[in-house]
Parts: sequence; structure tokens; C-alpha cells
Amino acid sequence: MKLEKERRGSTGELAKFMKRKREGEGGESVDGKMEEVFRSSKRTVRSPVKKREEGEMKEILKELKELKEMRVEMREGLKVMSKEIREVAEGQKKWMRKEMEKIKEELRVKEEKWQREKGEMLERLKALEEELGKMRVVTGESKGEGGKEREGGK
Repeated sequence: MKLEKERRGSTGELAKFMKRKREGEGGESVDGKMEEVFRSSKRTVRSPVKKREEGEMKEILKELKELKEMRVEMREGLKVMSKEIREVAEGQKKWMRKEMEKIKEELRVKEEKWQREKGEMLERLKALEEELGKMRVVTGESKGEGGKEREGGK
């Protein structure tokens, strides 16, 4: 069993308490009072390192935001460029189709001309063969066997 009653505060440290209070009331500035508030608070820890880190973090976040905006702008630029490229490609495709049609038409015309000329040449050749045949018949009858030799020499 305890003989003494428990106390809720220390009266033995009263001198130290008064000394601290006098020092606190002395010529401390507003910054000193703020430091005391922060010193007495166990939850709030303020250090110059953390303040610097917070500033750096804000700068980094700001840079990240700028980079994100730049990325969005770049995407939009790429979309515009790809659209322009598609339009140019479509234009080139149309031009190529027209050129191919022109070339096909030219080839068709040349083919028709060639077929016509071929037909004319075949007709001329037949006409010449007929004339040659008539000449052979005439030449072969008058000379006899000599005409046949010419035919074989052909």
C-alpha cells in the first residue's frame, strides 16, 4: 500500500517551470514563438531539408505537368500530321490511278493500231503470195521442170 498520494503534475520542478516561462516572455520574436509551437508539437516536424524537398517536389510536379501538356500537344500534332499524310497519300493514289488509266488507254490504242497493221500486212502478204503463185504457175509452165526447182529452192 502506498503512503503517498500520486500527484498529477510536478510541483518539484516549479523553479524550472518559472525559469522557462520567464525566458519565453523575454525578448523572443514571432519566429521564436512559432518555433516553440512547432517544438512543443510532436506531430509537426519542420525541417529545412523537408521544406527544400517540398519545394523541389513542387518544381518536379510542375515540370511533370508541363511535360504532360507537351505530350498532349505532341499527340495532337501527330494526329494532324497523320491526317495530312493520309490526305496526301489519297491524292497520290488518285493521281496514280489516273496515270495508270492513261497508260492503259495508250497501250490499248497501240494494240489496236498494231492489230490493224498486222491485218493489213497479212492481207498484203496474201496478195503477194497470190501474185507469186501466179508468177510461178506462169514461169513453171513455160520452162517445165526448171520452175519446180525454183519452188523447191524457196
